[in-house]
Amino acid sequence: MFSHRTALALHDLTDVNPARLDLTVPLSFRKGSAIPRVLRLHYADIGTSETEIVETVPVTTALRTILDVWREKSLPEPSLREAFEDAKRLGKVTKSQVARARKDSDIPRIIDSLERERR
Repeated sequence: MFSHRTALALHDLTDVNPARLDLTVPLSFRKGSAIPRVLRLHYADIGTSETEIVETVPVTTALRTILDVWREKSLPEPSLREAFEDAKRLGKVTKSQVARARKDSDIPRIIDSLERERR
């Protein structure tokens, strides 16, 4: 499933066009051959509530995508704050999604940082 910066682009929440395609595969994934250089694999078990279809392809939800990119620090924080605000404005991130996400361990801290006013 597409994730991270690739999903951010598919959600149309960034102008960044990643050089490699980000895919998240299950923790149990075992590669049988070399991974093409165009792919960047991430390992995680993602629940169905964190996935959706965008332009006919499976991607992580906008909120999961923004949280993943924030954790890996692959884009500047102001860019992610803007993506978060855009996602909320466009209805891609809802108040109920944010409330559910706040129940996880490290997510409240990240969401607080995302909601901080842009300087």
